[in-house]
Amino acid sequence: MSEQNNQQVSRLQQLVPTIGMFHTHLPLRRAFEVYNEKHKLTKRQHIQISFNEIRHILNLAQIMALRKNLNGPRLITFDGDQTLYADGANFDSNPRLANYLYLLLRHGVSVAVVTAAGYEYNVEKYEYRLSGLLHFFRQRGLSNAECARFYLFGGECNYLFQLGHGYRLQPVKEYGPGGWITSTSFIKESPGNWSEAHINTVLDLAESNANETLKELNLRGRIVRKRRSVGLCPNHGQEIPRESLDELVLRSHEKLNRMNEGTGPGIPYCAFNGGTDAWVDVGNKRVGVQVLQSYLGIPVQETLHIGDQFLNTGNDYAARDVSCCVWIISPQETTYIL
Repeated sequence: MSEQNNQQVSRLQQLVPTIGMFHTHLPLRRAFEVYNEKHKLTKRQHIQISFNEIRHILNLAQIMALRKNLNGPRLITFDGDQTLYADGANFDSNPRLANYLYLLLRHGVSVAVVTAAGYEYNVEKYEYRLSGLLHFFRQRGLSNAECARFYLFGGECNYLFQLGHGYRLQPVKEYGPGGWITSTSFIKESPGNWSEAHINTVLDLAESNANETLKELNLRGRIVRKRRSVGLCPNHGQEIPRESLDELVLRSHEKLNRMNEGTGPGIPYCAFNGGTDAWVDVGNKRVGVQVLQSYLGIPVQETLHIGDQFLNTGNDYAARDVSCCVWIISPQETTYIL
């Protein structure tokens, strides 16, 4: 948007109405030239540039912008599944990626895993998912001050942990002086401003919709309801087709957005396809990243979010509003970016 007396829509936004917000200038031409020099896109005679190649060029442009103007981001947030470890797996043994995360912490960068995994404040379950990474930190002797720059946000934006003594995750105080919910309550969509009535209304509708979809599409799955989420998961030994999971996500969006005479549910939510399952969470990664930025005092332009789900059925999509983003599709690509 160009700021004059009246805001005018840019030509790019006219051509691509769904374009997201760019939080830094992007050297797209330079990024294309570098990528083309390596992969010779312009020498091809029959095959046009692909979606993945455009994704790589945009990623490269974002990294160039952060390195040139800001000497790198001060906060990097990561999705979990398919970003730091394989989908449904744990961070077991990936010494190269673990070393890059260790180096970021050593050099003063705050690192946060912002994940949909919602185990409330059950520390052991989160530590199990990150066991290999935490073991690597212990082996390298990360100092207490360096450990304190590592965070985990569970349930998108509901349960905040910080790495503390003994390389254990510690729940961050929620309320009172220094509490993360109290200190970020000025953010309209932050968890401190949600009522239990709104939360239950969203979850009730999501559960009803999931049950209806399960029956209509004859899916071999079960409904799981947690404190801040509702999911459709496959039965043991079964699979749910990706198309059916996408259908549930889009039905959830449709019904939730119709609430309150079309104004939506009144609190942030995220409906997404997790690959093998589908979930509706109260809260989203936009809120999670924004809360971390406020809590740590780091501006949007110095924040980078790395994830694999930037389609409208994914849960990294919302982070575009408040952070520079890099779209990867595997832990190998995450390692390459770092």
